[in-house]
Amino acid sequence: MAKPTKAQKRKKTVQRVIAVIAVVLLVLLAGVLYVRQRVRRSVTAQSGSNVKSVTVTTGAIKATVSGSGTLESEDVIDLTVPSTVKVEKLYAEQGDAVQAGDLLAAVNTSTVLTSLSSVQDSLDSLDTQLQSAAKNTVSSTVSAGVAGRVKAVYAEAGDNVADVMYDHGCLAELSLDGYLALNIDAGSLNAGETVTVMTSDGKTWEGTVNSVKGGTATVLVSDDGPMAGDTATVGAQSGTLYIHAPLKVTGYAGTLSTVSAKENAKVSASTTLFTLKDTSDSAKYDQLLEQRADYEELYQKLVKLYKDGGLVAEQSGTLETMVSLDDLVVGTDPLTDTTLATLDPGETMSVTISVDETDILSLSMGQEVSLTVESVGDEHYVGTVAEIDTTGTSGSYSAKITLDRKKGMLSGMTAKAEVTIQGVDNALLLPAEAIRKTSSTAYVYTAYDAETDTLGGMTEVTLGLTNGSYTEIVSGLSEGDTVYYTPKEQTFTFGGMTFTTSGDFSGMGGMSDMGGMSDRGGRGDKSGMSGGMPGGMPSGMPNMGG
Repeated sequence: MAKPTKAQKRKKTVQRVIAVIAVVLLVLLAGVLYVRQRVRRSVTAQSGSNVKSVTVTTGAIKATVSGSGTLESEDVIDLTVPSTVKVEKLYAEQGDAVQAGDLLAAVNTSTVLTSLSSVQDSLDSLDTQLQSAAKNTVSSTVSAGVAGRVKAVYAEAGDNVADVMYDHGCLAELSLDGYLALNIDAGSLNAGETVTVMTSDGKTWEGTVNSVKGGTATVLVSDDGPMAGDTATVGAQSGTLYIHAPLKVTGYAGTLSTVSAKENAKVSASTTLFTLKDTSDSAKYDQLLEQRADYEELYQKLVKLYKDGGLVAEQSGTLETMVSLDDLVVGTDPLTDTTLATLDPGETMSVTISVDETDILSLSMGQEVSLTVESVGDEHYVGTVAEIDTTGTSGSYSAKITLDRKKGMLSGMTAKAEVTIQGVDNALLLPAEAIRKTSSTAYVYTAYDAETDTLGGMTEVTLGLTNGSYTEIVSGLSEGDTVYYTPKEQTFTFGGMTFTTSGDFSGMGGMSDMGGMSDRGGRGDKSGMSGGMPGGMPSGMPNMGG
């Protein structure tokens, strides 16, 4: 008999190796199937069936935007004295609660009188300059200056400009932002709310609550139609319409030749409203008048300091800051103020929250906000979206929320805010974990075979709002329907080890339910049993699930 060739020997060796590998693989597969069955029995022994049932119910669901931030005081007031006035004593310190009329600081009355004398000299000088400026004729017309709508005309042809200015403070008034405003008792009104405004002639206009503060609501209505000074009502409340963003058109000398300004007419910046004769105006005149107004205000402030003997709190609140007497230096310019303290009236606070780019467009000015301040308690407070910053940074935006200060609230405390952006009162609801999803559809199981421990009755559903725990079912189910599901994550013990399952492990069969098994080798795509089978099955081996 001829001896086997080397090639024949190698072939037999390969065949033996393949046979051994095949036997090993069969043993492994058998072991896997055995373990799988033991695991299923173990899970069933520990919890009966994994399958749970739930009934479709009706209830309310809402989608919200939430965030947290730090409470800050709003409307903080600077308490100042002219820099030329010497402060001799302080009667309060940072953190003190003060009442309107409390004396906060005593001043040296001699420095007050000296400052008064200096201010009076400045006023006399300005009056002389104003008289000189009025002699320089520079213009025979008065134009609008800016674009707007004429809402009041106080002058007629032939009127003396000085007389009109004395009686009304201007020749005409423009509305710059397109709105008239009305202040009424707030009652139950909220910022952002739409209301009906009725004028004295019985006409109605759509208005918007611009702000609510201190029990007073400010309502805005279009300036195209209603007239400033007219009485208007919102519900049972009434008030007088005024120009929300006014501009006074002024003149200082001369006689009105023609009046082109017409009430309620839109005008551009260059529109001529009045022509003059015998004019005497100056380009410097306005500037001098502004300076005189500043000195008049300063004069009144100095008079009050002298009368009160020092700085008095104009309203109640808490002193957020208070200077030290040693830090005060007497200056030389009476128009420069020295800030002694900052007063928080304690009426309004704010919190700014971060808002994701997916939610920022869902917010609007005036939206109601529910807030909690853990340091104060678990009570819910009502706030309002006051500002929305849409500039954003890296997909994050911000919204400022204001609320009335309540007892115990302090600047620096953390507040949590929740804004309801959408809600459904009578929605069909299911627990979110009872719903299964593919890339294009969502479905549920409406049948369960206890004998085979198998889910069935796959039903496609349309989803609505979700809050993470529950999801609205728009179509596909009815109230009272029963849905079956396996929890998406379960823990069980087998062989002294703890495992976690993910997905529909029970009743659905298939090796793919056990993470790590795949017909592609390596770790499987599904989460299944944690850890899985290391290495998986070699390429080409069929999936043995089921």
